[in-house]
Amino acid sequence: TNQKNNANTFRKTFNGKVRDLPKGVYQNGSGFCAKIKVNYETFCLGTYKTPEAASAAYMEAAGRYFGGFARQD
Repeated sequence: TNQKNNANTFRKTFNGKVRDLPKGVYQNGSGFCAKIKVNYETFCLGTYKTPEAASAAYMEAAGRYFGGFARQD
């Protein structure tokens, strides 16, 4: 399905440039927010001090929601 195909995509680009942050991680003030979208619904996984911690939270959630279709970057 489209959702499973999008679960294993690479990081998104902006104006042809690859983002500096891992997939599912966004800058939020002085911290980093991890978000995941499942069945057209966005879930905030929390705010973390480092992008690595936020990425680990995203990867755990991706494995739980998408199983073998999750890209493990």
